Amino acid sequence: MGNPTGIREYKGAAVQSALVGALTNSSLSFSITTSINWPSGAGGKFTIVVDPGTSSEESMLCTSQVGGVITVSTRGYDNTSAVTHAAGAIVVHAPSAVDVSEANTIANFAALTTKSTPVDADIIPGADSASSNATTNFTLAALKAYYKTYFDTLYVVNVASIETEIFMGAY
Repeated sequence: MGNPTGIREYKGAAVQSALVGALTNSSLSFSITTSINWPSGAGGKFTIVVDPGTSSEESMLCTSQVGGVITVSTRGYDNTSAVTHAAGAIVVHAPSAVDVSEANTIANFAALTTKSTPVDADIIPGADSASSNATTNFTLAALKAYYKTYFDTLYVVNVASIETEIFMGAY
């Protein structure tokens, strides 16, 4: 499992749009004719498809959409190629195969067998809040070391105080 893009934004009922002008295979910003119900990117990156269902279909991972201007972070996303598109090419907001694969991975966690005795090399999935909640993993050994350090600072035993109380007859 791995989420190379972090949390992604989706909008229902995004109106099908079209390119205002031609798009070269290296363009990272362009305008669309309408952006009604389109994501803005404020909730995370989003995916679009240009020329869906044609031989020049291309998925793109986008960072923002403001007033119909889309900024792209990855061209040729989701096993497609970055290609040139003509003005008027259809543009749709759509989920990607990566999204579906990750959803399947999460859904299948409940069906996994239970391991009664974990070992230090076991891997535990997580989300990295410092990297836009991109998925990551931790070994059990790393988590144990983190929690030991964390709890050692919270529950410091004051041996001198205990010795003093024993000596003074408190016990």
